[in-house]
Amino acid sequence: MASSSSNNNAYANNRSRYLMRTLPTHCSCNLRLARRISWTERNPGRRFLVCPRPSSYPQRCDDFFWIDGELYSDWYKHTMHRMYVSMSSQEREVFEDDTHSHQMEIALAVMEERVARMVDEIQTTKSNVASWRKMCGFMMCLLCVMFVLLLAILVV
Repeated sequence: MASSSSNNNAYANNRSRYLMRTLPTHCSCNLRLARRISWTERNPGRRFLVCPRPSSYPQRCDDFFWIDGELYSDWYKHTMHRMYVSMSSQEREVFEDDTHSHQMEIALAVMEERVARMVDEIQTTKSNVASWRKMCGFMMCLLCVMFVLLLAILVV
């Protein structure tokens, strides 16, 4: 039981790291990448980015990027694929819309986490800049005092 829990935690950590990486927005053709969902038996429900040109297009690039990490369970992959294949086209459309909404919620949560980290980083940087300004002001005062003492010594 504990092993299963630690495997699930490891999977969740790897998946969140996978989602946090930066994906390209354009393909080698300089076109905005198209988002698709794979419903193959090997990768059911897995999102990917691909060149938007049709595969029959002569100058189509081969750019391809997975958005989601691979599913960790063969049973889950098989069940997802079997469920998708058994749906009518209308049920598939609703399912894909629901899946997309859920994935957008996940993406939003990831972005909110990134923004929170950036805000923390900005606050830390501001604090460091303020400390450096104080130190520079102190050093300028010290240099002025030393300059006045040096002048006093030279005048005497």
